[in-house]
Amino acid sequence: VLGNHDVDRLTKKIYMETVGMNTGTAYYKTIFKAKDVSLMVIVLDVGYYNETTPWECLSCNPSSTHIGWNTSYIPSSQLSWLRSSIAEAETNHNRILILSHARLDNPRTPWEAQRTVINAPAVRSLLPPTTTALVLHGHDHAAQHSPQIIDGVPYYTLPAIVEGSPTDPPFIEVVIGGCRVAVTGHGGAPSFEHNVC
Repeated sequence: VLGNHDVDRLTKKIYMETVGMNTGTAYYKTIFKAKDVSLMVIVLDVGYYNETTPWECLSCNPSSTHIGWNTSYIPSSQLSWLRSSIAEAETNHNRILILSHARLDNPRTPWEAQRTVINAPAVRSLLPPTTTALVLHGHDHAAQHSPQIIDGVPYYTLPAIVEGSPTDPPFIEVVIGGCRVAVTGHGGAPSFEHNVC
């Protein structure tokens, strides 16, 4: 998932080439099938300041008025793609896992608002509660007020690894099966379970 630190000193294009993202865009989807679930993983690209201006090499232009870490946006073309991807998942009876660098849930403080996608409500309005198993996002290192359930959809903010102890860093294990989503937190990350059906 492309984040602001990935483009601190690189363009999106160079970053994607370096890590082998041959998708043509920083947003994409893939399907995983297991015995009791078929899962569509949707990766969103929140690396935009507005509808037309992407994050690009944030430190390359010190006089820029854009500061990448506190402005995230998903352009309408990507929202249209998301809408059609969700329709495809519903037609094929896939559960959906959404991955986003910046938060997509409801910010409760000014701190959280700076780490939340500007048009997150537009994204949330597209997510069906009976299909969306989980939304995972980060960017807010402290990961307060997580998890949240909004209109039946679970949102989980991953705490930053730099916030944990070097010997016990925060991480999670996610199990999605049938109607059940279980997140087991380690290193101070919270655990929770949610019924999708």
